[in-house]
Amino acid sequence: MPAFNLKISDLADKELEEIYIDGFERWGERQADLYYDDLLKHFNLLCDNPYLFPTVDYIRPGYHRSVCREHSIYYRIVRDNVEIMAILKHEDVRKRL
Repeated sequence: MPAFNLKISDLADKELEEIYIDGFERWGERQADLYYDDLLKHFNLLCDNPYLFPTVDYIRPGYHRSVCREHSIYYRIVRDNVEIMAILKHEDVRKRL
């Protein structure tokens, strides 16, 4: 059982859905599923060891950033939860967060 519980913000949930749809349209169902599964495994890694990745207080106080393949995952640690706040590719982070 992970050390921390996973929570996904509404924004991150929408971005996760968009990532899947984009992958499905570009590369097909199998590749979209594999990429999506990799993101979910990465979320589990974050819940097991949320302090593994550095903070990015210069972007948003209390946020951490980790990278999974092509995407940066921005999350925060609140009590016993890892809260995924955004999943971005090449967007301007300061405009999105």
